[in-house]
Amino acid sequence: MIVLAVVGWAAAGTPFRGDQALFAENANRLHDGAVLYHDVWDVANPNVYWFYQLAGTCFGFDEDGIHLFEWLYWVMFVQVVSFAVKRTHQLKHWPVAPALLVGGMYYLTSCSEPSHLTKVEGLVAFPLFLTAWLVSVAVETDRVKVWLLFLAGLAAGAVLLFKFAFAPCVLAAWVPGVVIALRRRQWFKLLAIPAGLFVALGLASVYFVVHGVAEEAARTLFVTPREMLKVTRLAGFDRLAHAARWLAETSSAVFALALFGTMAALSRRFNPLVMSLVLVLVAAVPVVLIQRWSWWSYHMLLIAVPLSVLASLTWPVTVQEVAVRLTRPLTTREKWVALLVALAMFLPVIAHGTNAYLRLASHRLGIT
Repeated sequence: MIVLAVVGWAAAGTPFRGDQALFAENANRLHDGAVLYHDVWDVANPNVYWFYQLAGTCFGFDEDGIHLFEWLYWVMFVQVVSFAVKRTHQLKHWPVAPALLVGGMYYLTSCSEPSHLTKVEGLVAFPLFLTAWLVSVAVETDRVKVWLLFLAGLAAGAVLLFKFAFAPCVLAAWVPGVVIALRRRQWFKLLAIPAGLFVALGLASVYFVVHGVAEEAARTLFVTPREMLKVTRLAGFDRLAHAARWLAETSSAVFALALFGTMAALSRRFNPLVMSLVLVLVAAVPVVLIQRWSWWSYHMLLIAVPLSVLASLTWPVTVQEVAVRLTRPLTTREKWVALLVALAMFLPVIAHGTNAYLRLASHRLGIT
């Protein structure tokens, strides 16, 4: 709590920018009785508006109120990650790594780019982690726990209600647990996942049916975006280069920790949660790349936050492995791993060079 209070303090009262102001203003109207996609219109999925509406209802629809609610949301997120780390490694004390790497990295990097605060790509990390963790816990024993799979489906529904484009990340998060359940010939229990997913989406649909705007909501979420893409100017590769540079500058050290910790953890035994987070990160890359009309740097939070979670989850293994390595000479394989980790530390320099190269190449090729 102290760590999060220190790093989150900088966000208090940070002025809204662009989408943040739009979300807050529209959420205020929803609080006063307006109906989403009828009185208040946007192509964004409903969860971001419901998040802002709940935040404003609790603490006010200004910067202080919204940021305070978001801070409490991240406190809860960090607590869940801390519990998962403590449980995974059977630690006696609560770990500090999640507060520093998950909460600290989010706030310190987002405050340097205030437009990143309270954005979908950051907020979605919590339910995305939940769906991965719950599935992995559900298959820990020979008897797959159906109720945990159902909760994982609910969490997945929350992810999709933030943005449908995140579906590949959800599917990737399920893969290790689903494979384990199939190997145990308990595939029928996996039906609890889509059951939970449909319940979450169904509850959202009830809102629109009750307010008589189901058709308008369906058109807004599924038809209008495709029509808009036909006339929307795609972002230039320079914007993607800027976003990638931001990710490298802010997350290179975390990437190095996650890389080393993941390789060490998986070399000991198969850990479904670690593998789930790895697959989520792999899936997040094309999810970012296909959004060619955007490519804003805050989209990289979809990669940066799960990366911080992975580094936190494998941190105890990292500490143990480093302690062992200091007691004897490194093997050839370990030297290669150390080289990869060292190169990861220099990603900011590589990113600057790549950005300059892409700008030059784009100019030469006439790409904007």
